[in-house]
Parts: sequence; structure tokens; C-alpha cells
Amino acid sequence: MIAQLRSEAPVRQLCATFDCPRSSYYYQSTRTDDGPLRAVIEQVLMRQPWFGYRRVVAQLQRDGYSVGERRVRRVMKRLQRTRSVGPVKVTTTDSRHAYTRYPNLIRGVQATRPDQIWVADITYIRLGLRFMYLAVILDACSRAVRGWALSRSLRP
Repeated sequence: MIAQLRSEAPVRQLCATFDCPRSSYYYQSTRTDDGPLRAVIEQVLMRQPWFGYRRVVAQLQRDGYSVGERRVRRVMKRLQRTRSVGPVKVTTTDSRHAYTRYPNLIRGVQATRPDQIWVADITYIRLGLRFMYLAVILDACSRAVRGWALSRSLRP
């Protein structure tokens, strides 16, 4: 409507009359057809089906295509070739053993002064594809670290 009437009145006035922002009137979509890119990505994934979007982008750029990560991710999502990485679960406690299980002696006890109760914890830190294990001894009252050890395995 604005395009038809713009010869009779200024665009600014027509946009105000029709309650349409001028930016919406002048907007031109830059969306491109993903069909050719989709075919190229499918070819890359047929040769290397284990590639994620980062490797696909790198391969396309090596092949001379000017393409960004967002566009490749969008096309791969439409191809249903994306994977969500779930949480990594590492078992650090084995409660099914034949050894004696000792009762929790500090249940319900409040730490009122430093060095009254020490507690220990083991956690893992993911470094790339490997894990490092951190064992820490803490003072329950002041929460100060009394000792720690870092190792690549849980073995002593």
C-alpha cells in the first residue's frame, strides 16, 4: 500500500499514517537459498560422517566456500545431523563392596570452632577427553583447605 501511494505523499507520512515503522518498509531480506550449501554439506558428511559443525565449517572454508558457523549449524540442524552432548557421568563411589561401612559420626553435629571437624571430598575435573581427580580435606567450621591431592587416577 505504501509503495503504491509513495508518489502522492512522503514515505515518512505514509508510515506514520499506517502505523508502520519506516525500517520495516525499507527492510530487504538478505536470506539466501541454502539448497546448494545443503548439498555440499551432505557430501562432506558422507565422506566424514563423524564431523561436527566446526569441522564441516573448516572443510568448507578449505574447499573455498565463504560460510560461517551459524549458517552451517542451521543447515545441519535441518538435516538432523546435530548431536547434543549429554552430561558426562563418572562414577567415583562404589557402594557395593564387601568392606565395612562406617557410620556417619558427625550427623547432626554443628562445628563451633576450627579444627573440630574435618571433612573430605573427591571430585573430578574434565580436561579435554581426560579427567583429573581432586581430593580435598576441609575444616568444616572455617571451610579452610587443610590438604589436597591431584591425580590422573583414583588409585593411590
